[in-house]
Amino acid sequence: MADTQVDNALLWPLSTVEAKQLNSSLRQLDTTNTGWAIYRWWLRSPGYYVDHAAYVSGNGNVDSYGGFVPSVYGVRPAFYLNLDSVLFTSAATGGKSGGSDSASAGALNPVSDYNGTEWKLTLLDKSREGFAIGTTGIDGNTLTVGYSGALVGENEYVSAVVTDGSKNITYYVRLKHTATPGDENGTISVTLPEEVLVAVDDTIFDMGADTYTYDSTSGAFLLKDSAINGDIIIEASGKTDIKAPNVTATVSDGENPPVAYTGTWTNNDVTFTVSGASAPSGIAKYQYSADGGKDWNDMTANPATAEADIEPASVTEAAMTVSTESADTNGTSYIFRAVSNAGTEGTQTGSVVVKIDKTNPAVTVSGNTEAYLRSDNVAVTASDELSGVARVEVSAGDSGSYTDITDSYESGYKITSNGTYTFRVTDEAGNEVTDSILYDKIDTEKPAAVIAAKSGSAPYTSGEWMNSDVTLSVSNTNTANLGETGFEYKEGDGEWRTYNGSITVSQDTGENGTVYTFRAISASGVEGEGAFITVKLDKTAPDGDIKIRKNSVKDFINNISFNLFFRESVDVEITAEDALSGMRSIEYHRSEKVLTEQDIAGISDWTDYASVIRETAQDAEKFIYYVKITDQAGNVSCFASNGAAFDLTSPVISGVTEGEVYYTTQKVQAADANLDSVTVNDTSVAAETFLAGNTDATYRILAKDRADNESAVTVTMRPTASLAEAIAGITLENVTSEHEEKLQKYLTGLNIRLGDENATEEEKAIIQGLAEDAQKLLNRIEAARQAGSTEPIQKAETITPDTVMLTDRETLEAAQGDIEYALTNYGRNYTQEESARLDKIQQQSKTAIAVIQRVEAVESAIAALPDSVRPDDTETEMQIYAARDMYDALSVYEQSLVSRESSEKLERLLAQLKDYRIIQSSSIWIRGSTAGHTVTANGAYSKFTGIKVDGEATGTFTVVEKPAEQSQPTEPSDSTQLTQSTQSDQTAQPIQTTQPDQTAQQDRTASRNSASPSTGDDLHGTFLMMLMLISSGAAVVLVMRKAGRRGRR
Repeated sequence: MADTQVDNALLWPLSTVEAKQLNSSLRQLDTTNTGWAIYRWWLRSPGYYVDHAAYVSGNGNVDSYGGFVPSVYGVRPAFYLNLDSVLFTSAATGGKSGGSDSASAGALNPVSDYNGTEWKLTLLDKSREGFAIGTTGIDGNTLTVGYSGALVGENEYVSAVVTDGSKNITYYVRLKHTATPGDENGTISVTLPEEVLVAVDDTIFDMGADTYTYDSTSGAFLLKDSAINGDIIIEASGKTDIKAPNVTATVSDGENPPVAYTGTWTNNDVTFTVSGASAPSGIAKYQYSADGGKDWNDMTANPATAEADIEPASVTEAAMTVSTESADTNGTSYIFRAVSNAGTEGTQTGSVVVKIDKTNPAVTVSGNTEAYLRSDNVAVTASDELSGVARVEVSAGDSGSYTDITDSYESGYKITSNGTYTFRVTDEAGNEVTDSILYDKIDTEKPAAVIAAKSGSAPYTSGEWMNSDVTLSVSNTNTANLGETGFEYKEGDGEWRTYNGSITVSQDTGENGTVYTFRAISASGVEGEGAFITVKLDKTAPDGDIKIRKNSVKDFINNISFNLFFRESVDVEITAEDALSGMRSIEYHRSEKVLTEQDIAGISDWTDYASVIRETAQDAEKFIYYVKITDQAGNVSCFASNGAAFDLTSPVISGVTEGEVYYTTQKVQAADANLDSVTVNDTSVAAETFLAGNTDATYRILAKDRADNESAVTVTMRPTASLAEAIAGITLENVTSEHEEKLQKYLTGLNIRLGDENATEEEKAIIQGLAEDAQKLLNRIEAARQAGSTEPIQKAETITPDTVMLTDRETLEAAQGDIEYALTNYGRNYTQEESARLDKIQQQSKTAIAVIQRVEAVESAIAALPDSVRPDDTETEMQIYAARDMYDALSVYEQSLVSRESSEKLERLLAQLKDYRIIQSSSIWIRGSTAGHTVTANGAYSKFTGIKVDGEATGTFTVVEKPAEQSQPTEPSDSTQLTQSTQSDQTAQPIQTTQPDQTAQQDRTASRNSASPSTGDDLHGTFLMMLMLISSGAAVVLVMRKAGRRGRR
């Protein structure tokens, strides 16, 4: 389409094909004309990309690849020109000067030759054939002409041209501006230039030379004798004695009086009436011609005028009626004349065009009346082959009134409401035709979506937090909508999705909830306003913590024991957080004893937590905090603190002072009545130890007692040579007198240190060397680079043994490498504070890594244990207790890093080691009975310490040898069998206590040595026991000796 002809447009851009047909010089831009584009100008052909269009560059090249459409280029529009319509050409500026609007009105102006590049074209408008001129009068060189049928308008003029013998236009003038009604007919005058000559036959006369005069009334020339000898009167020929008649044209529809015919299209007959001609011999008739004067036809004379009693006899008026349709769109031109009784044919009138069209136009209308629509564009086709379509109108419903849509019908008529639409087409002659179309499915009503929300069976309110599913459904409340309403919805800013039924929100939403937007869409496609609801769903229980001294002491409710000790008042801080709905309440219950889950469920006096709780230190005071937290959605979590107690005594550390920096070896002592441990940088040492001097290190001496009271002293040990850092920054290149005092002070300090009795000979030698070099030593001033501030170091700085996680290992190791690199390459460039910082981070990282290593060792030890154990499995028992000792050696925080699975596994195995039970009884024994009673236990005889009857360690029992054939128990081989008997055995040893003691152990050992079967393993042998109980109705309980190791906390 871009390279085809452009129709229905006056101006348009060229295509690439059309542009290439032009001479290259025409395509080039004129850079001398500042009003023109000098860069590029657009073509209408598309470019290579969808947003590009072709253009012509300033040098005339056609670029089909194109430029980006929003670019600002020039435009050179084209148009079609019919050269046959060009009357004459002239310069664009000044080529047609003068006219009716100037002082030179009526004066002809020459049309000069012009060879420029900017032209003005004066075109012939063939649509103005109704214009006619009448008699020409001459007064000297002034011509007076009557005219009729001129158009009236702002840009309408009556103009005149003068042609030479070759029909070339030599003069032009605007004579009259026909701007107002009444200017359609009138008289104009034009003054001919002096060089224009008047000729009669072959004789040329010059008005300017006073050779003639002209009588405009009689139409005679008076030639002066200067032109011809004597006065000679020359009358005009016979053809000039009859002027053109007056012509009037009327139309009538047969019902109303005739009206003047204006030359436009009509569907009625046109009647011409002519009159006003005169001749000496009288007017014999009036004639008309419909073919430009080739054939003349007589008109019907008005009888009254034909029979008028005048001399000579004349027809003063004649008429004729045109009733047939015009042959083509140009109509038929009629001219008229009068013929005298002498046969002289008078002057012809100007042509009058008659346009008659009696055939109705054609119209068709079509549209989509089957579908539900918001609107439809009715296609209207209107045509008329003769006079053309003058007007297209539409009437909606039964109103009977029509709206003119002539200017827009070709692009369709938009229907926005139901009803019958009648389209009426009228042609230029007034013929009309109608066609109708019915719409009953137009729906422009906005549907109204309403949301119904429920959580369970209860209504849900927008923005309310819930911890159960929310169901959303939507419906349309506008009953005026036609057809079936559809719905769409979206979550947040997501894409619209089709609604196919209720929506259930079951996943946690964000902290602001999820906004669900619904909209209804009518069957015709009208979108309703969005209906919104914010769903807030939180099914996740909140999380919290209990901190004492800002350390977490949170534990599981069923895992509480008193293993926290404090020596001073502490703050108990309870925190809770919920990432979604937020917290509704934080409540706590303080207890001095461990509560069961059932106890906790029965608590009714929960206290609202408002701020940090102060626990004032009182010796031996105990407390546990149970916490219940509830979020806004109603989710609840319960947890508790470890049991805590106060102990107010702390160890004493002597030999060094907190915060001091040392350069020589120091002796440190720790003392406390209940001293539990002493560590230097987390390494266990004796109560009295030495800190090595002449090294770069930070020592933290920590003494703890069993109550976890502690004393800590942190000192920094530096290499002896690092005393030179006191003058760091002073070099040979920058030293000045302002450094002298600092150097002297430095030297004095070295001399004092030489008298330190703790300094080794090596350290003193280094100090002496520094003193000797002090006079010439200038230290560097350049500050250490930020080699000690890498990302791993910065992260490691925040990681302490109390906050380290197992995943921090890589960061800590990288930090140690970075610190080592920094100290190696920039050690002497750091200030003392910066070096101390790196040393601290390095030592802290080592300590943190040690924490990780200890935790990993415990994890490995527990992982190596079996999943279950039987009591008295000696080898496995040793492994379990070894793992337990490793676990107990961990700090509280380190224990929190051990996985839940490992700690639970260790607890389970420890419990299985102590699971001693009576697994078999031979019969029911009644207190006071003299019958024997045999019971079997699953423990080794070596662990047996006694029997309890009804919870009391009283009674008499006798241990007898079990027959060899009974030495294998019915239960696992590590069981123990006891037998009641009324008989005595010489080897029996009477035992009167349930508590293990040395004598009893010796007796049992002797009994096993003399009476028990020789199995080689007294831990897994079974034994028989004869009981003589002195009371009746007793419950027998074995008392087995537990393993001789302390139990876990």
